[in-house]
Amino acid sequence: MRVLVYSILAVTVGVSIGLVAWHIQHAPASFLTELPSCDYENYKVDSYIQAAARLQQMGQPAAVGQLIKLAKAAAIRNKQTELNEERTAILCRMLFVQRKGALFPGPNYLGSPCILSDRNPTNWPDAPIELVDGVPFYLVAGYSNQEWWVDIAAESYVRYCLTNCDWSGVHYALKSMPEKRRALNKLFDSPRWRPALDPVEKDLLVQQIGPVE
Repeated sequence: MRVLVYSILAVTVGVSIGLVAWHIQHAPASFLTELPSCDYENYKVDSYIQAAARLQQMGQPAAVGQLIKLAKAAAIRNKQTELNEERTAILCRMLFVQRKGALFPGPNYLGSPCILSDRNPTNWPDAPIELVDGVPFYLVAGYSNQEWWVDIAAESYVRYCLTNCDWSGVHYALKSMPEKRRALNKLFDSPRWRPALDPVEKDLLVQQIGPVE
């Protein structure tokens, strides 16, 4: 029975990877490169919720094809490289979940994340974001210990997620302002903030639930 289960899993993964390869070859340039930059001045939760919802509507093979297109854009050294690397990481953390018995490591190619007032990234394993009731808050103030740049790092991360993680069952849809405020208050109340957020840091997170400009 165990051999049969493993065989079915292998076939399923193989079919999925084959479909993804077809979508990579035939898909247009990824619309994901147009997402706002990942910083406290520009990041808006609505933009990433909309992107994740649009990807889910495509189905997993087409969605992963778009993610790999985005990762390939990150492999081109220019002023958009780091932005596309982080866009890739955020969407992978939104669209995949840890599979039982497997690891779902963070996007180490970005470096070690510094989390606002909390300098211990192990308290926030889903960095660079924290998902609260389907709302992806951006937590990273910067990265340290960055390694030498590798052009295929973002793509390798997407492919790792495809092979070793499960597609998320979270259904992404835009939230009302009261829903976003409730999610934000849950984040504020998290005991993982050590030290506690100060008013300036809270305001940085409040700005993320505002309208997309």
